[in-house]
Amino acid sequence: MSNSGRKLPVCFRAADAESCRSSTLPRLAADDPALTYADVVALAAEIGQGSRRLALNVHRRLTMVDAVNPAGIWSPFGAFSMAVIQGGGQIVHLKGQVALDQQGQLVGAQDMRVQIRKVLENIQAMLASMGGRMADVASLVHYATEIEQFMGTGDIRKEFFAAPFPVTTTVQVGRLYHPELLIEITAVAEIPRERFHCPSN
Repeated sequence: MSNSGRKLPVCFRAADAESCRSSTLPRLAADDPALTYADVVALAAEIGQGSRRLALNVHRRLTMVDAVNPAGIWSPFGAFSMAVIQGGGQIVHLKGQVALDQQGQLVGAQDMRVQIRKVLENIQAMLASMGGRMADVASLVHYATEIEQFMGTGDIRKEFFAAPFPVTTTVQVGRLYHPELLIEITAVAEIPRERFHCPSN
């Protein structure tokens, strides 16, 4: 992001204990409601207040959530985001993942085991894009079209998760958006602040 030529609105005093008590950072919400955390970090560095924690606190004041669509995974093709970061970057809500590759092509048509592995790899890639790990996942919801087939994939799921396991809910559904998809999984994770970083879209 380049801020050259941008007229900065009124400033407010930073409330971050790590920062100098007299420091200020321009508040941009009024002029730019789409401002992201990465934008605030860049602006903080540009005006000589390069503390990422300060920028994080400022961004939390500007917006409750921030939607992200990281590179390295299939791109959204509708009115949805791949993940929403809540509360300054610790709580991350992942969009329901299905067995699509990076180009958005179906993987493992009508094969539950292949699809489960690809879905979990997608979740893993989403978390990695912001410093997260599968161990950070707190809860999962599984939407399966064939619950008996899903119950036979526990060995694959244990390759991605270890105790303490996330809480889970599993339901059987009539079908997913593509007739050859068998499983969709949503996840909520809590990434420790020292590891979290804003992903590249």
